[in-house]
Amino acid sequence: MKFEDAIPEDEILGESDWDDQDLLTIDEASTRLEAEIAHCTSLVRRLESDSAQAAELEKARDRLDGLNKCLDIVRAGPSRLAYP
Repeated sequence: MKFEDAIPEDEILGESDWDDQDLLTIDEASTRLEAEIAHCTSLVRRLESDSAQAAELEKARDRLDGLNKCLDIVRAGPSRLAYP
């Protein structure tokens, strides 16, 4: 069986628990994003003190901005597309 294949009904064990898994995933994603944001913020501060690192600073700021946007999305919870 490939990953994409549906699980045959006789092999499904009980009701789906996707709701619980989604909550744990959102919680874990928030924690990991917060850690990465802290690391990236530290990097930006170090690069700001070195004018020779202008290109790296711009990349780090862009990454930090993207990480913060991701965290906002994760904290907002599942979109309406998650519900049938």
